[in-house]
Amino acid sequence: MIISRRILLLAALLFVVGLLPGQGSGVFPEQRLGELREEIHFERPAAPEFEPEPDRPAESFDWTLFRTPVIVVLSTVLVAGLAYLLYRMRRDLTAGSSPRRAEPAPAVDATAIQDEVIVERGVAPGLVERAEAAGQYDVAVRLLYLGVLNTLQGAGLLRYRRDFSNRDYRRQLAGSPQAAAFRTVTEAYERYWYGGYPLDRLSYRVVRTEVAALYALLPAPAVNSPQA
Repeated sequence: MIISRRILLLAALLFVVGLLPGQGSGVFPEQRLGELREEIHFERPAAPEFEPEPDRPAESFDWTLFRTPVIVVLSTVLVAGLAYLLYRMRRDLTAGSSPRRAEPAPAVDATAIQDEVIVERGVAPGLVERAEAAGQYDVAVRLLYLGVLNTLQGAGLLRYRRDFSNRDYRRQLAGSPQAAAFRTVTEAYERYWYGGYPLDRLSYRVVRTEVAALYALLPAPAVNSPQA
């Protein structure tokens, strides 16, 4: 509430007069002084009303500290899952569009080859093909040559003995229609098996052709004749 200057002045005068005990004032008689006091009325401003603050809940653990690590972990998991899904889709599409590669054939153990057994019984089915698939062309040439000895002995054109050399077999075939072809096959066998000359797939195909030419000169039916 705003108090006027007049009222403030009167209040100051009354205060000064009131300090004089038991004395009146010629300027302000007692009656007038009482009237002035009645005119002055102070109204105290009402105290502001404050709404009571709500009760705060008890302090709990601050989970916001883990917000960033949790977001990073979840993002990493989602990205990794998406990458794995794309990888599986690409692998499935690749597997569906291209034929599966055949597993490499097991290599032939050259140390397990017994000349006497093969010349007597013949080359086991598929053994030459296994050596070819494994890239063992020198082993395949040896198997082909032992098969030739088995076939020639079966046809009665030569007799195999462990202590015989390749020259002995050539002498047994001297003058026969198969002599020249057998000499060519024997030289190839000695060159690639005993001589250790490099033998690639093309050179091996030449040897197979020479073996097939020798079988073509044998009396029918030819036994274990390879296909060139």
